[in-house]
Amino acid sequence: MSDPRFLLLHSSLSSSRQWQPLVAELGAKRCVALDLLGYGPAMKQAWIRREVTLEEEQAAILEQLPDNWQDFSWHLIGHSYGGVNALKLAHDFPEPIASLSLYEPVAFFLLQGEERQQALTLMRELSDLLDAGQADKAAERFIDYWNQAGSFATMHPRMQEAFSLGIYKVAADFHALMNTHLTLEHLARQVTQPCLLMQGELSQPTAHQVIQQLASGLTNTQVAHFQAGHMGPLSHSDAINRVLVDFLQHHS
Repeated sequence: MSDPRFLLLHSSLSSSRQWQPLVAELGAKRCVALDLLGYGPAMKQAWIRREVTLEEEQAAILEQLPDNWQDFSWHLIGHSYGGVNALKLAHDFPEPIASLSLYEPVAFFLLQGEERQQALTLMRELSDLLDAGQADKAAERFIDYWNQAGSFATMHPRMQEAFSLGIYKVAADFHALMNTHLTLEHLARQVTQPCLLMQGELSQPTAHQVIQQLASGLTNTQVAHFQAGHMGPLSHSDAINRVLVDFLQHHS
């Protein structure tokens, strides 16, 4: 394989632009930061209410990669929903994947007990609010869940409007997360590359349980903890990027 490349996958309600500081550190020529379905420029209009699967997400990712992408060695970097799509890619195409760096991948299909019920409740609440034509309330519920109460209310109206459009895709994301055939056993068999799992100590129990599951199930992991929330890659990018770059330099 040729020299290493970096594929960066963003979180829900975000875009490839969230990785600009990290791309500058790694070198733009070696980085591919792309927009997942329904995000980036696509957030200028609401996602049509329909379900999506991780297979459809992966097909959209592969369409944005060069035809010979498997001739290169890839380091996958993912945040939240992007982290789940990175896991899916590493599972389906293990050979070209050299490592994974994942900040709180929302692999909610791994959740058990109270945390699973919490995720299902949030999923139903978002769907019910969208069915009632209250996209702004759905966006507020989602933003405040991953940040803190009142976060949405303090945002600029233009950002509130963008998130109220993007929340329709978030509802589809939840369906993809909770309706996949992937299991921890599947991932353990296929994903044997070095994996950096990053956790925000101030985040939700759902995110913490996913990290615990992956750390116990995958064979080649290390866990880094940050005094941050789920949006750490944006709010604490300097500290997180330092750890990321050190990990990538060691495994390149």
